Amino acid sequence: MMLARKIGVLFSCMLCFASCERNFSDGLYGLHDTRIAFAPGTHSETDALHIIRPDGSDMQRITELADDDSMYVGHILWSPDGQTIAYSLWRTVAPAEYAGALKLISPDGSDKRILFEVDGLIYLWGYSPDGRYLLFEYVAGQSRDRILVVLSVTGELLAEYEGGTWFTSASWSPDGRFIAFKKSSDPAGQQFKQSKVYLADPAFSEVDLLTDEPLQEIYGITWSPDGQKVIYNVAERTPETTRRVNYQVRLSERVQRTFLAQTSWMLYPELPVFSPNGQRLALLAGNPTQLYVGNADGSNVVQITDARGWHSEPQWRNNSRTIFFRRNVPGSTIWRINTDASDLRQVTPLIEGSHGLDYAVSP
Repeated sequence: MMLARKIGVLFSCMLCFASCERNFSDGLYGLHDTRIAFAPGTHSETDALHIIRPDGSDMQRITELADDDSMYVGHILWSPDGQTIAYSLWRTVAPAEYAGALKLISPDGSDKRILFEVDGLIYLWGYSPDGRYLLFEYVAGQSRDRILVVLSVTGELLAEYEGGTWFTSASWSPDGRFIAFKKSSDPAGQQFKQSKVYLADPAFSEVDLLTDEPLQEIYGITWSPDGQKVIYNVAERTPETTRRVNYQVRLSERVQRTFLAQTSWMLYPELPVFSPNGQRLALLAGNPTQLYVGNADGSNVVQITDARGWHSEPQWRNNSRTIFFRRNVPGSTIWRINTDASDLRQVTPLIEGSHGLDYAVSP
């Protein structure tokens, strides 16, 4: 009888522990270890780097005016281990002339250092999966040519590659073995820009054309969670209409296939963002854009927001159940919502003049 009572108590404790564990992972407390780094995008003295919790608490400014006065701060990235934030900043020094820098900083504002400087603009694309390298592009001086760079977090150059005359858009494969990127040109006599998708090793010693399909302007590139497919978003333009389509190319086939296209219920789909567990996707569509979620294969896509203003830049919390996004209504703020459309809430306050807010969610 005593043994049965002890077993019953033990079973009750196990149930309680399981319940507490569920509450920890599902509730706000489970999000408490998440941090969001953001810059308001005011192009003024308020445009500094901030850290905030997912419930909107404990907002702290971690860069000072003395360092970044009158600079635009953006292209924010967390290192895979969550210990470092990379960001770019630039100021206008003359009409069409800029001074840019790539900086690293700890989330508490310490250990701030310059990793790269250029008389031009810098656009960050991502950390390598192992956190050892940063992939970014820059355009220097009056040149329109973009240069792709792979640089170690300690400042050693691994590779540079001339990327074309328009934004490159690049993405690491999940295993870090490849970089997919686009090169764009603006041919004389052509009404629209032309883009192609390429595949390279991180040192750019081997660069291959991924697909020779005729394309127009590509707006973004990502990888399927298993690393077997490259997915990119294309604006197919005619003088009368613009059609947004997501295409996929399996590395083993090198054949372009439609992934997500414009339909009667989802206008102008943008590039999907896959959940950390690789099972779901988030994407934006519509006019104004709203947030959708679906399975990673593109099936069962459903709308989960229906709010005023444009939504953009969805990012997943690592529990694969919460999505953050930027909302312009006007002014830019960060919001969060669960994949079942519950718990919609504002995270960042509206800062006066904030129209180009940039942010990143910690891993």
